[in-house]
Amino acid sequence: MRHPVKNISELAYCYGCGVCTAVCPVSIISMRENKDGFYEPFIKNQCDCIDCGACIRTCSFCSEHKENTENHSESFAAWSLDEDIRKASSSGGISFEIARRSFEEGFKAVGARYSDKNKRVEHFIASSLDDFGQSIGSKYLQSFTENAFREIDFKGRWLVTGTPCQIASLRRLIRMRNASDRFILVDFFCHGVPSRLLWMRYLKKLSLKGIDVSRQFSWRDKTDGWHDSWAISTPSYRSRWSKGDLFFNIFLGNYCLNRCCYADCRFKGLSSEADLRLGDFWGTKFADNKDGVSALISFTDTGRKMVESLQKTCHIENVGHEDTMDGQIKKHYPYPAVARFMTLASLRAGLPLDITDIIRRVAHHF
Repeated sequence: MRHPVKNISELAYCYGCGVCTAVCPVSIISMRENKDGFYEPFIKNQCDCIDCGACIRTCSFCSEHKENTENHSESFAAWSLDEDIRKASSSGGISFEIARRSFEEGFKAVGARYSDKNKRVEHFIASSLDDFGQSIGSKYLQSFTENAFREIDFKGRWLVTGTPCQIASLRRLIRMRNASDRFILVDFFCHGVPSRLLWMRYLKKLSLKGIDVSRQFSWRDKTDGWHDSWAISTPSYRSRWSKGDLFFNIFLGNYCLNRCCYADCRFKGLSSEADLRLGDFWGTKFADNKDGVSALISFTDTGRKMVESLQKTCHIENVGHEDTMDGQIKKHYPYPAVARFMTLASLRAGLPLDITDIIRRVAHHF
């Protein structure tokens, strides 16, 4: 058990899930971006705190986590039978199909979309399947959740998709509200979140090259096949990780992840508080597939019922956990103390991204 604290202001760092902003009964908690480019909770007036402890009780960073095991879960390989949905999605389009089914049953949905105006990923409320379409595709940035999570009323029926730490904290809040039967919670295999400073320097680099950064971005593009789909693209620009894209080099090299995404992440492998977990079905089983296959894991009765309901619109294939976990991240990343420090220092200083990339490569050897 972590050292007990009075409220979230005493945390040196955390996941930045934002659920504490929704649970606070006096609404004194807000999320802000820290100097390293990560969202963290902030209390402006400590004197207004009523010492209720609700923010700590819902915090998945502070709380104990009971890991789900394969005895309670089932794994599937899956994809949408709608070829347009499958093509537009990062893998097999199962997230959209879950949303389609949920809306048919009268749910609202909370998903994540990229804001051209704010240059960040934000969670939002979707009241229709058309609205939810904005959430299609992976977005490799930390999402701002405060506004959307505060709008959840716990009286309606809700589908919520988020990172494992966001969902774990939200699960605690839902239990506090005695509303578990009103929610379907979906998380995904998470690599970790990079500093927003990296994204802003990347946009600056594109702007200097005359590329319009006010347009909608995609982080996954299956033009060259699903297995080579890490490509940042707009209608007039495309840059692939396999060809040396700097954003992906620094992000997927783990040089500027949030501090908690290293040893403090509790959600690798089959560890989840969600009803369902999604991801790409990597490994050897579908190595020749170019269209995209989703890994789908059910952890609860709610999750299993959703999987059953997808049979008419999706290909659902029961597989073993070993196949599902092939290619997934199962252990904590080594903490690149020097390289991360130098990378973030370079980003804070506003150095050109090409220079930052050279600095992190040199620092990697120390």
